[in-house]
Amino acid sequence: AHVISTLYDDRPKGSRTQRRFGTGYFAKSVDSAGLAINETDYAPFGKGQGNAPLLLDDVTVTNNTSHAVNAKWYEYWDVDPQSQLVVSVPRGTGTPRYDAATKTLSVSQMVDGTDLNPLSIFASALNTPVSGWDTDTDKFFGSGSRAKPAEVVAGTTGESIAPPSVDGVVGKDLFVFASPVRLAPGAS
Repeated sequence: AHVISTLYDDRPKGSRTQRRFGTGYFAKSVDSAGLAINETDYAPFGKGQGNAPLLLDDVTVTNNTSHAVNAKWYEYWDVDPQSQLVVSVPRGTGTPRYDAATKTLSVSQMVDGTDLNPLSIFASALNTPVSGWDTDTDKFFGSGSRAKPAEVVAGTTGESIAPPSVDGVVGKDLFVFASPVRLAPGAS
């Protein structure tokens, strides 16, 4: 399988990349194998008394070839909460879950001595179909690498659930969404 990573360190040889850092956002683009991928991460302004504790990730894939493209977009994020004490310590998490109705992956954080009411961590696929998901780093990366996770190379997702973790130990949680990408020539 041909894999295009948008992580700068893992970008395909010969690809054109650009990274932009601005106030409240980070944007990157990768042009490789006839596809232009543009991604912008930003924290939206909240309404009311507090700001929304969210990060949005907008992705556009454009087919610059003369033929149709059938592919999958894998959006994946590490889940590694830290207790901010004198020294940063990995924070325990519960068992992740997937809600198909809302296309949301979520996991609870364990109560610790400084936070008796922790927020849940979640990721939702807002404007894209979801053809698969995963929450376990061991299953997702398998015998692959950061640049080419085993499930991405295989074109699948295991829909596996990471085990809960305890305070002081880095968990195996991550949030992965797979979305089908079918683009005519010139389409985005």
